[in-house]
Amino acid sequence: MCPDLYKSAKTELRKCIKDSKRRHRDKIRDSFNTRDSKKLWSNLNLITQYKSAKQEAQCDDTTLPDRLNYFYARFDRDNTTTPAPLSCDEDPPFVIREHDVRCSLGKLRDKAAGPDNIKPRLLRNCRSQLASVLCFIFNWSLETSTVPICFKRSTIIP
Repeated sequence: MCPDLYKSAKTELRKCIKDSKRRHRDKIRDSFNTRDSKKLWSNLNLITQYKSAKQEAQCDDTTLPDRLNYFYARFDRDNTTTPAPLSCDEDPPFVIREHDVRCSLGKLRDKAAGPDNIKPRLLRNCRSQLASVLCFIFNWSLETSTVPICFKRSTIIP
């Protein structure tokens, strides 16, 4: 094989690889700039081959969900101490306003309901009625340095 032909083919291959990398980099950058998350994830999955094959739990144990819940609930179960409220002579350092809660509820998107079967659309539509109640609960929690137990409970579904 002619060394000149080999050298020119090698140079051409390097140029093509460099050009392909540049085009792909620009495509991903455009995905970031246009805020198109679906396109961005498909490009990242193409690069990393993340989720190339679906994996399912290879366990026929029907007690697995209960054991996982028991495992993750240990953080609350083992903690029997009650935190002392902060002693502040002045106003609390952080106060959540009703307006902020109402705005946050208004930004909820239509997703699946959580473990409580309350859909985000319901929270968004009832934000005027819920904002004052949630604001009170959040500020009380901050003031007393406690988190309501129902906020700490979770259900883990593998």
